[in-house]
Amino acid sequence: MEFTRGSKIQAIDQNGHWCSGTVIDVMEESEQYEIGFKGWGPDFNRVVSIGEVRKPILPLEEQIRGKFSL
Repeated sequence: MEFTRGSKIQAIDQNGHWCSGTVIDVMEESEQYEIGFKGWGPDFNRVVSIGEVRKPILPLEEQIRGKFSL
């Protein structure tokens, strides 16, 4: 699997939006990740499939400035 525990990623939240988060757990057998979303407590963690997680994509303004923090 591409990501490991602690990886900074973007994943689809419960509302269907791409949001910044961290991989909390990797479930290799089922090819899923548990994701903790930035700014939200553990009650909002979500288990997602590999198709619902990606490397972070920078907003255009931050790409221009060369800055990014999760």
